[in-house]
Amino acid sequence: MAFENNSGLNVSNHYGPRTSGGGQGVHKTEGFENEYVVDGASQGLPYLLPRGGGVFVYKVDDTYALGTVTDVTVGGLSVIGATEAAPIHIPHTNTGEVVVTGLTGGRYVIYFKKSAGYEPDIIPAFPGDPVAVVSVVATPATISVAVSGTSQITSAVNPDDAEQSVAYESSDPSVATVSSSGVVTGVSAGSATITVTSTADGTKTDTVSVTVTP
Repeated sequence: MAFENNSGLNVSNHYGPRTSGGGQGVHKTEGFENEYVVDGASQGLPYLLPRGGGVFVYKVDDTYALGTVTDVTVGGLSVIGATEAAPIHIPHTNTGEVVVTGLTGGRYVIYFKKSAGYEPDIIPAFPGDPVAVVSVVATPATISVAVSGTSQITSAVNPDDAEQSVAYESSDPSVATVSSSGVVTGVSAGSATITVTSTADGTKTDTVSVTVTP
């Protein structure tokens, strides 16, 4: 079965050699190649190679296999073409079955290396620090709008890769209101100031002067 050293094959997996007449040997991390030994009884078993960052399959061996093996898949991922120069990565998310197509008897050996530090499988413990907001720029700087008329404020946060969301606030909603998307509406004749504030850094603001005409 998979994960066992089989007598006469001269192979050992990462659990170490099987004891005579007993179960699988103790876990080994040094001195043994990491091998997944598959026989007929192992066909269709769930993939049980080490998780962590997944593993790299770097060699397959059909020396002890009977039949004509045409493909070897782990959760649908073919590894039959794996070589030292071009290993095939099996992600830790792969929990599918191991299938050796064409195996009619004997044993098939899959050689793999652990890849716990393989970056594409590692979810960062902490997200990267957010980019600091340098400034907020609102345009146009001045707006003239009639009562019941509208005008759009466009805002930008610098630098471009900083959080771009902003909040709008009118100094006098009885004169002019402003929506969450920056649309100014004239309410009554007079003047007001619209303040645009970065939601990521409340100290970064810009203002727009609004004049509402009758």
